[in-house]
Amino acid sequence: MMKRLFYFILFFITPIVSYCNVDLQKLVDGAVTKGELRLEKKTYVLRRPLKLPSGFKLFGNGATLEPSATWKKDNDQYFPLIEIVDVSNVYLSGLIVDNKAKRGIQGMPSYSILVLNSSSIVIENNIFRDLGLRKESKVRHGSPFILAAAQEVPGDFSYIPKKYRNKRGSVNGLRILKNTFTNNEFVNSFAIRLVTLWTKDRQKSTLNNKISNAVIADNKFYGEYDWNTLEMAGPATVGITVERNYISGKSINNIDVDKGASDIIIKGNILTNLGLPSRHKENKNVRVSPIMVHGNTLGYECENVQILDNKIEKITNPNIENSRFLYSSGIGVLHARNVRIKGNRITKAFVGKNYGGAICLDQSVYDVFINENYIDEVYRGIIVTPNTKNINNITIENNNVSSRAEPMMVLTAKQGKFSKLTVKNNITKSNNNKRIILSRSIIGLQSDVK
Repeated sequence: MMKRLFYFILFFITPIVSYCNVDLQKLVDGAVTKGELRLEKKTYVLRRPLKLPSGFKLFGNGATLEPSATWKKDNDQYFPLIEIVDVSNVYLSGLIVDNKAKRGIQGMPSYSILVLNSSSIVIENNIFRDLGLRKESKVRHGSPFILAAAQEVPGDFSYIPKKYRNKRGSVNGLRILKNTFTNNEFVNSFAIRLVTLWTKDRQKSTLNNKISNAVIADNKFYGEYDWNTLEMAGPATVGITVERNYISGKSINNIDVDKGASDIIIKGNILTNLGLPSRHKENKNVRVSPIMVHGNTLGYECENVQILDNKIEKITNPNIENSRFLYSSGIGVLHARNVRIKGNRITKAFVGKNYGGAICLDQSVYDVFINENYIDEVYRGIIVTPNTKNINNITIENNNVSSRAEPMMVLTAKQGKFSKLTVKNNITKSNNNKRIILSRSIIGLQSDVK
């Protein structure tokens, strides 16, 4: 009797997964005239990438999309679960996209969604989960949940499907809104990538195909990402707004403005439980900054970036000595021009460690304004490193800084061009009575520091 009762209870507490055997692509194709499709709350197994047409709305209503167990056998390398290619005015919402990472590399797609040569795309209120390899794996799965790429010439990117290597064109008006990305048991290199090529020494002014006018807002990200949670990279990646997102999990840089990306607004985001993933602990080529603005030495400066009203907290690195940890920070800026850092709250960064700071400027920086930030429980507050070779027009005003070591430390390289530094009206406190250090080699230094 008890055994029978046990199985009766087990039946009612075990979730029932309803699989739908219909061909979802045929359902989409059959609804083109209507312009929309509303799915049942079932699991749809895809053997091939789902292609969405122009002017189409797909309402998931809690439906799950997942790849077939033989996905890699059935598809070429770099195929996504969903293709948004050569289309406009597409709306996608209410889906659970389960990439089935627990099967290993053979049973999951390279991406959840691939966007190429498309405009006015809205990806809203979906759940993306489990893409990548297990945390203990010695290799990494480099593909994000969502990849948007713009090729200036054929073959710019080797990691898009072979059939699209000749595909040129822009991505304009992409909206990624109110989605949840979870990767708690697995590690992927990125959650979202917006990329244009940065390795061909092309002049920014000559580029025609761009990632532009994109918004990433009100999303939630849980889990660890090997390189970046959000990456915006390349000289033709412009006009991106990242706002009101919640990010919890380690990454080298959680929000990364990289390799010439410009005209970026990062506003009102909450970033917590941050820091360098442990597998990078002995890597001498990485420096953690949850928000990083990082041009390169090939002439691709990042320009016109606003970092406003973000909350950054609980940054920890692996418990090991690594010289690259010295200038880890909450916000990092190098090879950049016209950057405003205002109204951010940076706390509990590298607590108990004798390295790191809240805001760090390095290499070559021009027209940087650091205003009205609140900084507490950090080793150093605002740093300009001795690696800095060129600075011009740096303003540090009206910040509230409490640190264990120097609240502000502005050093410069032995050779370089250093001009116009203004440091005024800051409230500073050092728990170890360290003084503010300002390099006297800067021409046009204005400071109220005694």
